[in-house]
Amino acid sequence: MVIAMKSCKDITLLVEKGKITKLSFKEKVQVKFHLAMCKLCRNFAVDSDFLDRVLSQLKPSSLKLTYEEKESVKDSLNRSKE
Repeated sequence: MVIAMKSCKDITLLVEKGKITKLSFKEKVQVKFHLAMCKLCRNFAVDSDFLDRVLSQLKPSSLKLTYEEKESVKDSLNRSKE
């Protein structure tokens, strides 16, 4: 079985896809092979894992805007329309 080298764009998509669904055997091999050869994509995978860990630790309440913050955003959007 010949497995062609995927592009960096394809691999970053597969790295993210692998976090939400199971990759096929072929996709896993393509990712492993590419990551073994490409330092930039390895760095992307590490950075992406780090961001996922950090974001998963955020409390849902910290993601909500206060009334004042919402009004400020609305005002900014309205000003940008003018």
